[in-house]
Amino acid sequence: MRKPFIRISARPVFRIGAAVLLAFVFITSLAACSTATSGPSLAVSSYLDTVRVMDIQAGNAFLLHPTVEGDLLLSGRESKLPTEDETYLRLFDESITKIWSDMNYKVKASSITGETAVVAVEVTIADMTTLEGMMTSAAFDAMNQVPEVQNRIITEVLVEELQYAAASTASQLITHTIRLDLKNVDGTWKILDHKVLGRTLIGNISALLIATT
Repeated sequence: MRKPFIRISARPVFRIGAAVLLAFVFITSLAACSTATSGPSLAVSSYLDTVRVMDIQAGNAFLLHPTVEGDLLLSGRESKLPTEDETYLRLFDESITKIWSDMNYKVKASSITGETAVVAVEVTIADMTTLEGMMTSAAFDAMNQVPEVQNRIITEVLVEELQYAAASTASQLITHTIRLDLKNVDGTWKILDHKVLGRTLIGNISALLIATT
C-alpha cells in the first residue's frame, strides 16, 4: 500500500469623474451578467460556487432540503473520517480543499416549466469516481481486523487516493454532465436533489463514511 505523501506547493489615483464613470461601467457590466444568468441557472452556479469553497451554510440557501453531513466529501471531521490522527486529518483536508477549489463548471442549458426548471451543467473535476471501489475493497480487507486497524486501513486508502486525485493535471480531469431539478419557492429557485452532485462526482463514497438521509 502506498503511503500518503505531503505535497509542497510552490504556490492608481483617478479623478472623481473618471472614478464615477468606471464604477458605472462596472456596475452595468455586473447587471448585464446577472441578467444573462438569472433564474435557475444563477441558482445552480451560485450553489456550485459555494461547493467550490466548501461553504455548506451558504450553499443551503440554494437547496430545497438543507445538506447533511456526508452529502459531499468536505473536511475530515465533517465527513466523519474514521481517525483522530491530526496528520491524516490535515492531509485529507488539504487534498479535498484543492480538489473542490480546482473544480470548474459550465451551465449548458436551462428550461423552465411553470414553477419547475431543469438545468444541465458540465462539471470538470479530478476523477474521484473510483474511490467507491477502492473503499469497498479496503473495507473488505479490513473485515477481520479489530476496529482500530479497520479505521487505519480505510483512512490510509482514502487519504492516499485523495492525494493522487488532488495532484491531477488538467489533462487528467474528467467532465461530468449533471442534470439538476429546481422548484420556484416564493420567487426563489431551489435545487430539489443536490445529492445528485455527490453521487455523480464521487460515487457513493460518502455513504461508506456516514449514513445520509
